[in-house]
Amino acid sequence: MEIRTRIVIGLLSIAMMVLPLGAVAADFDGSRPLLMAIIDVIECHPGGACDTVTPQEAGLPRFLEIDVDKKEISEIGDAKEERRTMIQSVTQGEGVLILQGAQNGRGWSITITEASGEAVATVSDPVSGFVLFGACTPR
Repeated sequence: MEIRTRIVIGLLSIAMMVLPLGAVAADFDGSRPLLMAIIDVIECHPGGACDTVTPQEAGLPRFLEIDVDKKEISEIGDAKEERRTMIQSVTQGEGVLILQGAQNGRGWSITITEASGEAVATVSDPVSGFVLFGACTPR
């Protein structure tokens, strides 16, 4: 086999491996709605006292729908009243999607890894803070 043919076959093979990775990353770049499952929650108070709690104990839903196009995050679950919050800031770069906002005296931020959909969120008010670890999937 001629060397040029080998090079072309090699480059095409690499391209075929890389292109699907880009398609997967696009799932978590905010171009499509996402479903975020909250897996772990850590609640902290002044003085460094932190405890692992369930989403229910923290007053949080187990699932959130994130719609960057609508700039909205909504609760999904059994709540009598579905809570919503507006996304006030969207930043994208270095492989992450960062969403931020504020509501009812609390600030929040969510960082989503575009390659995997893994997510870390923080919610804080003047007397407590929460760190949420979760995972996103395209909705």
